[in-house]
Amino acid sequence: MVINLYCESIIMLFFLPYLLLFGFCQAQKSESAAYKRTAVPAILSEQFTKDDLSSWRDSWLEASDANYAGSWMLKALPKPSLKNEFGLVTTKPATSHILYNNFERTVKIPSETIPIVLSFQVRPMKEWTCGHSFVKVLSTPYEGNTEPEYSILFGPKKCGLIDRVEFIIHPPDVPYIYVLRNPPVTDMNTSMTSVYTAILYNGSYEIRVNGEIKAKGDIQKDFDRTPLSPKARKLYNTDTITPPYALIPHKLSAVSLNVWNQNKDVYVNNIFVSLNVKDAEDFVNQTYVVKHLLESQNKTEGTPIYELLFILLKDSMEKLFELLRYVKVHYMYIWSEPLYDKFQHWSSNHPSMVQYLPTVIFGSLIVLCLGTAMLR
Repeated sequence: MVINLYCESIIMLFFLPYLLLFGFCQAQKSESAAYKRTAVPAILSEQFTKDDLSSWRDSWLEASDANYAGSWMLKALPKPSLKNEFGLVTTKPATSHILYNNFERTVKIPSETIPIVLSFQVRPMKEWTCGHSFVKVLSTPYEGNTEPEYSILFGPKKCGLIDRVEFIIHPPDVPYIYVLRNPPVTDMNTSMTSVYTAILYNGSYEIRVNGEIKAKGDIQKDFDRTPLSPKARKLYNTDTITPPYALIPHKLSAVSLNVWNQNKDVYVNNIFVSLNVKDAEDFVNQTYVVKHLLESQNKTEGTPIYELLFILLKDSMEKLFELLRYVKVHYMYIWSEPLYDKFQHWSSNHPSMVQYLPTVIFGSLIVLCLGTAMLR
């Protein structure tokens, strides 16, 4: 009897966070959570609502080039998690869709110590088969003819075996581009919104996917220099270019959306450009976190409870085995030092693994209790 009560208590403690999360999502859904514009300062903070249906084309210009024949619409998702949230949506399959937004004024970057932050959200409304969704930062405004030279190209590209977040830097007045050698995967999901954030700061870079840091490092070490095409190189006087030269853009004038997909209906919104990392984090927290929770709930609706419990238990066991693998690989002689000292050393070197401990402990206790009950 005591064992059974003990097991039930442990199980309830283990699932309490998930029950609270479920209750939070239910409350949000029952109240028909509405999308609200944020007041986070930015160079560009594009947050579309129903109020923008008649005015969005005043600030977003479609490409005049006949090669970019795709047209855009502003509309809501068929089953939005947040009421009154709208986004830019592509309308033709296998067609390039381009949009430009000129900033109110050109922003000059006097020093590489000032961060440049770019963030936007993407959700395919149909299955993502092959395509890309890029945001480019332009060094000069778009004036209706050819596309200006870009300074930064960033966004997901997924097609067949290709699955990466592209990150390309074009230094000012230089006939080369710098391409990230080992980009992270896109984590693209048809039923979920993904948020992609790029940060350039003092010769370093950082990529965040859905709020998590997926790649960071030194631009000089992690990016490959690639020459532009011979046609493009003719625009530069290569005799006057001598390294070292600045890799970080020194002015920002506009952004462009560049989306191509085998299917139509790629949804893009919450486009954010800033010179402050904290502001970008606040923007993502206010426009993405609650939406992600609601979309996660919608994804699991209709799933039997025993399947959800199995998924949670499986996740706990995977974390336990990962933890044990670290111990086995890195600390074969764990008995040679005091256990506490070993744990301190391990936790300081693997902070991301420490978050697994509560789940691992509770998951292990559940297995122990279930095993004891079966033996009885």
